Amino acid sequence: MAEKTYILDGNSLLFRCFYATFRPGVTLMSTKGGTPTNAIFGFANMVTTLRNSLAPGDKMIVCFDTSAPTFRSKEINGYKAQRKPLEPALKEQMPIAREFLDAMGIDHAEMPGYEGDDVAGSLAKFAEAKGDNVVLFTSDKDFLQLIDDKIEVHSLRKGLTDVVVYTKDNVKELFGCQADQVVDFKALAGDPSDNYKGIPHIGAKTAFGLLDKYPHLEDILEAYKGKNDTAL
Repeated sequence: MAEKTYILDGNSLLFRCFYATFRPGVTLMSTKGGTPTNAIFGFANMVTTLRNSLAPGDKMIVCFDTSAPTFRSKEINGYKAQRKPLEPALKEQMPIAREFLDAMGIDHAEMPGYEGDDVAGSLAKFAEAKGDNVVLFTSDKDFLQLIDDKIEVHSLRKGLTDVVVYTKDNVKELFGCQADQVVDFKALAGDPSDNYKGIPHIGAKTAFGLLDKYPHLEDILEAYKGKNDTAL
């Protein structure tokens, strides 16, 4: 039986834990010295639960963003520009999360110039190539493009008790297209969460419909070459 590699999207977990209890102007959990702890509390519980579930030979690593500009922010004008600045109470807990992992002996990784997603995706493909089954924990749908026979995505909705498990067999049913079409879908419909545009007049419903008819974006462009927008 293949060993497993568990890869956690650290920023996604911290965001989920923080906003599950965050109220503007209210500190719901903190140390005696006033350091907020609501994100760390949930993060530590989830990470500990997962680590305790590991079988002999299984691995786990947590991936993080860095504060350095990424190659996307340099290439795409306005990338993620619509997002609000990080809440100070959450920002304060980011380094504590890393300290917690170090204290627990749990590996974590990050790379300036890249998002934690990029690091996690690269590690997922590396672990797969080594023969492991890979489980990715995140709330980011971008990870769905990685799904194949040995990689599945556990999409977090609330802690580890409310999780949608995406696999090669159900990703089209649950999301709307196959895993290898996720990039094509983003190119067609855009991604408001990252503030980049798709093709004008094409929303999610139209994009999924086109990907039902054609395998990939290149096939769609070829089929509609020379036609106007109304042909879509």
